[in-house]
Amino acid sequence: MKILDGGRISIASLSLGIAKGAYEAALQYSQERYQFDKPISSFQGISFKLADMATEIAAADLLILQACDLKERKLPMTKEAAMAKYYASEVAVKVIPKIFL
Repeated sequence: MKILDGGRISIASLSLGIAKGAYEAALQYSQERYQFDKPISSFQGISFKLADMATEIAAADLLILQACDLKERKLPMTKEAAMAKYYASEVAVKVIPKIFL
């Protein structure tokens, strides 16, 4: 189980990296694209999407850090690793389509 739990943390971390990359791409695109003579990142609808993405990424990051902390202290972490993997992968799947704003 320890190997599987470590694998769950690894997959969660990979998913988080994908989500962060998608967020960075969306943020950059929203600052580069102009509509009505201002960047689309200044529009409320776009900024809400970006804020949702950032919030979910931060939550996934904290779940991963919690599982890592338990692992480093050699405490049981099956539930936390599974939660981190599940949530981070869900965030990645949710964030990727939003890069097209």
